[in-house]
Amino acid sequence: MSRLRLLLLLILTGPVFAAPTREWFALTLGEHRIGYIERSREVANDIVETREYFRARLNRNGIPLTVTTEERHRERRDGTPLRFHFRQTIGESELRVSGELIDGRQLRLWVRNGRSVSRRQVAWPDGALLMEGIRLREQALLDTPGLRLRYRMFNPASLEGVDTEARLVGPETLQVGDRSVDALRIEHVLALAQNSMRVVAHIDHEGRLLRTMLPLFGRELVISRDNERVVAPQWPRADIYDFTLVAAPASFSDGWRAQALRYRVAFAQHDDGAGLPGGEQRWQALGDGRFEVVVDPDAATIVSSAPSPAHLASTTWINADDAGIRRLAERAIASVAAPADRMARLEQATRARIERHSMRVGYASAREAFDRRDGDCTEHALLLAAMARSIGIPARIVIGLVYAEQFGRHDRVFAPHAWVQAFVDGHWRSYDAAQAGFGSDHIALAIGDGNPSDYYASLERIGVMRIESVERLRR
Repeated sequence: MSRLRLLLLLILTGPVFAAPTREWFALTLGEHRIGYIERSREVANDIVETREYFRARLNRNGIPLTVTTEERHRERRDGTPLRFHFRQTIGESELRVSGELIDGRQLRLWVRNGRSVSRRQVAWPDGALLMEGIRLREQALLDTPGLRLRYRMFNPASLEGVDTEARLVGPETLQVGDRSVDALRIEHVLALAQNSMRVVAHIDHEGRLLRTMLPLFGRELVISRDNERVVAPQWPRADIYDFTLVAAPASFSDGWRAQALRYRVAFAQHDDGAGLPGGEQRWQALGDGRFEVVVDPDAATIVSSAPSPAHLASTTWINADDAGIRRLAERAIASVAAPADRMARLEQATRARIERHSMRVGYASAREAFDRRDGDCTEHALLLAAMARSIGIPARIVIGLVYAEQFGRHDRVFAPHAWVQAFVDGHWRSYDAAQAGFGSDHIALAIGDGNPSDYYASLERIGVMRIESVERLRR
């Protein structure tokens, strides 16, 4: 279930003022070396070509998972974006996106997701920058210490702009290997879908990036300057679930998942509860990062926010406009009128369509899951959401935890999970095609739209979360 696309997005915040022709960086998560980044920049006449290649090797419950991302940007010397190419592989799934700007306002797109190919035209996010544009914007930090820069960074996986703030904090001594280096500290804040994320970068006095640090899975990911030899070593693979499983305080009794449960949870870091979703659950802050949450599968009276047009839209990951997905949905709901009954039928149809539970897929779109007929919880969720939207039922993706009596070599844990909320009968109701339906053994932590970046926002909470107690509520 691990999703590493967000790492490359965050790397783009690293200032490269001196912009050498080619450079390499090592990726370390906690005590584990997980991969590397290679970056290059070439200038010819008025055109700047930038390339960034990312590779990470991990395990997912013992199954090898390799993630690669290659991104190429073409811009004018003044940072005006012209075109980009983006290729991402996560396990056995692949996404390719190419875009060319027309008059600086419209983006002509070519997208290949699995075996599905589409062409369309969308609006370019207002003010969004590619790599050279970001480099030029951040040069002002050295000219004006203490300046707070604000700009918008383009994310090719979601085709959205990410609002970013950068600030030069000041000089700082940095330990690089066995030597001390005089460096400048720059702090970034990225406005992601669920919460902001803070990223700390250090550069030398020539403007070269030395190190970037950011949170991942409740640990610290360190991107540090290296050389071309970083490409060669084969390191032991870290397992994502060693970072993201949450111990259960006790084994669940039979029948508990159908009843209302009260949990007490705590986050190791300060957390004000911003963005924690409702639906079938109610959160109450207890102070100092501790909360009480009641999860009730039958809580149909909880007031929820109304859906927006976005909850019916077709996206890169939720392919609601796909003809095959729509036909499958229409067959599933034949002769059924009530929205809740229709969602129950779609949940069953998704479960039947994805015949093989597999962690090798990586992160596949709804269309790719429809074609491959295998995947894990995210593939079930994306396909179910796409079918719901295709027949006019608003749907969104929920990211959180689900209880497992046994998960790999671990007993009695809550594992990262994804499912769907659909707006039926005036409220958001949960459906889980990857499990035996939704139950109170689910704890929702974030709401998203199928983009891997949404998943990452919730993993930051999972990595520092502890479940202190759980009890059954009497009705």
